[in-house]
Amino acid sequence: MNDKKKHRLTRPTERAQVKQALREAFSAPAPLRKEEFFQDYPLPPISTFSLMVTQTGYIPKWTWLFSLGVFVSGLLYAGRMDPDTLWMLSALAPFIAMTLISENARSKYYSMTELEMSCRFFLKSILLARMGVLALSHLVLLCLLAPLVHLCSDYTILQAGVYLLVPYLLTVVLGLWATRKIPHRESLLACACIAGTISCLSILSKFCFSALWSTDYWNGWFVTLLLLLFFCAWEVRKTVKQMEDARWNFS
Repeated sequence: MNDKKKHRLTRPTERAQVKQALREAFSAPAPLRKEEFFQDYPLPPISTFSLMVTQTGYIPKWTWLFSLGVFVSGLLYAGRMDPDTLWMLSALAPFIAMTLISENARSKYYSMTELEMSCRFFLKSILLARMGVLALSHLVLLCLLAPLVHLCSDYTILQAGVYLLVPYLLTVVLGLWATRKIPHRESLLACACIAGTISCLSILSKFCFSALWSTDYWNGWFVTLLLLLFFCAWEVRKTVKQMEDARWNFS
C-alpha cells in the first residue's frame, strides 16, 4: 500500500521532468539576423485604400446581392408610395448589419483563424478592411433609403436616417459582443438570432408601441443613436484587442 502511494506521489514529478527534458531536447535555436531577413524580403508596400480594394474581392457575392435586394425593395415600396416603407426597411436593417458581423465571425465558423493569422497582413487588418468596406457600402445604402422613406411619409430625411440606423447599430453592437464572448460556430448563430429578434421588435413596435416613432420621442432616438455609436466604437476596439497576431507575420 505504501509503495502505491509513493508511486502516485512521484508520478507528477516524473511527468514534469520528462516534459522539461523534451523542451530542452527539441527547443528551437534563436533566429539569427531575423530583422535583416525581413528587411531584405521583397514585399511591395500597400496603402490602406489598396488593402480595402483587395479585400473587397473576398467578400461573398451574396452579401452584395442582399444589399441590392434591399435597395430594390425600397424602390418598389417607394414607387407605390406605401406608408409601410419605413417599417419594412427598419425590419431589414438588422439583417444588413448581419452581413457585416458575419465577416467577423466567418473565420471562427470555418476554423480558419490560425491560417489567416499566418498571412502577410495581420488578421485584424484584414477584418477591419473588409468590415470597413461593408460599413461604407451600408452607409451609402442607408443614405439612399432615407430619401425613399421621406417620400412615402411625413418623416424628414434626418429622422428616417436615424430610424434606420438605430436597429442597424444595435445589431452591430450586440453582434460584435456575441462574437467576442461566444466561441466557434455558435457565435454566428447567436448573431443571426440577435438580428432576427431586433427585426421582430421593429415590426412589433409598429402595432404595439407606434407612439415611439412620433416626434415626441425624437430626442430619445437621437440620444440612443449617439450611445450606439459610442458602444459600436468600443466593441470594435475590444474586438481588435482580442485578436492575437502571429509572430511570423511579415508586416
